[in-house]
Amino acid sequence: MNKKNITFTLILLMIIVLLLSSCGKKIEISGLDQVIPGEDKESTQLEEFCGDAICQDNENECTCEKDCGVCSNSIIDCKSRICDEDNRCILREVSDCCGNGKCELGEYDVCELDCIDCDDKKICTVDTFDYDVQKCKHTPLDNCCGNKVCEKGEACDSCFSDCDCQSDKTLDDFPLIFKGKDVAYVVGSEAPPTDVILLTDILTSTGLAAGSAQLDTDISYIEGKNILAIGYPCENQIIYDLLKTDEDCEDIIDSDEAIIKIIPTGEDTYAVIIAGNGKSEKEMAVEVLANYDDYNLDEDEITIDKDFLDEGSSSQSGSEDNTVTRTRGKLGSYPSIFLDEDNETELIIVISDEAKSADIAAAQDIKRFIENLFEDATDQDFNIPINDSEQIDDATDFDAIIIGDPYVNPEVNTLYNRHDFEEDHPTGEAIIKYYKSGNRVQIIVSALDSDDIKNAARVMVKPDDYNLQGETIKVTEDDEGNIIVEDIS
Repeated sequence: MNKKNITFTLILLMIIVLLLSSCGKKIEISGLDQVIPGEDKESTQLEEFCGDAICQDNENECTCEKDCGVCSNSIIDCKSRICDEDNRCILREVSDCCGNGKCELGEYDVCELDCIDCDDKKICTVDTFDYDVQKCKHTPLDNCCGNKVCEKGEACDSCFSDCDCQSDKTLDDFPLIFKGKDVAYVVGSEAPPTDVILLTDILTSTGLAAGSAQLDTDISYIEGKNILAIGYPCENQIIYDLLKTDEDCEDIIDSDEAIIKIIPTGEDTYAVIIAGNGKSEKEMAVEVLANYDDYNLDEDEITIDKDFLDEGSSSQSGSEDNTVTRTRGKLGSYPSIFLDEDNETELIIVISDEAKSADIAAAQDIKRFIENLFEDATDQDFNIPINDSEQIDDATDFDAIIIGDPYVNPEVNTLYNRHDFEEDHPTGEAIIKYYKSGNRVQIIVSALDSDDIKNAARVMVKPDDYNLQGETIKVTEDDEGNIIVEDIS
């Protein structure tokens, strides 16, 4: 082969090699293997780079958002994810954030999670939060009624809480101090219904004119008011305020005592409070006020216990013997069935501790009727107690008139099962029923509806008009409003 042909052949072979390299093919030339670049697995792998849609080991949210996502700046639980100087995505505390446990500037009143309530319930302080020391601050107001300091321009009739009123009146002046005056009769909004009954006893026995019956929460100020208040200081805020004490309400009065106190509230206005921890203590105080002529009340405050009653009352006498002989009958002998041969009575009236207003009114009307009847017959004073069912273990241990719905008063249910009662006496009927338990007599006055209770009470206060007889009386009302009484014994 001549030299010219050899040169042409070599050029042709080089062109073929270049064409084959573009296809990544392996060829042999003169017995030698030649690897086309990019084909060997060890030396020809594609180079890793940000944007290949794979978050590689050397990549993260701070170095490659395209492959690894964003290191979010959103705040969760007062912490935020951010990139630090080393390109690491970390959690970092966020300042001025509601929920981080620190009350920071501007958060008081808007962030309950971090800031405490600084309200000290005192009208004569400005309550703020000190962010520097992280504590409440209470700044006193000058010349403020309610700061327990009688300041210039204040007097008892303009600021009772700060200034004491002067008076020479004592409890001996009760009830005359209230005669002919507008009096607020106050019970606690959380008080038991028996407080209303005891207050009514006082008004009835003293002849005080009916005034405005109010709850303690309805009284916005004391100054210049005539007030007769009854209750437990923890249940009647007006009593607590009148006593002007810093003691806890439960520590003011001993458990077995009651107090009666007269307090001037203005130039010629007064408050009389009857305060006791429990029903029996309040009853002792009511007995004293209801029989004020029998006791020496020449003080502005009197503490009452059983010894005081025994020593002070001219009407305390006799024994506690429960075995006296009685003349017993059925409803035809009501109410004298409850008066023994010595002209004494051990009768109680029982209502539920959740009594309806109709039950309470019925109890008061029946109580007054029997007391007046017995007093006219014997020329003696009587005070028939009204008890709530929670204080009575078993009414059959007493001479008792038991009033109310059998679903509300458990003592009615004890004598007349409520399911049987509902089946026998639907709404529209009331019953008056006689029971005898050993040496004791009970009469239940019961109905499912308040209007029916009212009708039964009308019968109980006029027994002769309705000719009560037998053991069980059904009371209904006709279309014209007339009471119909039927013996269903």
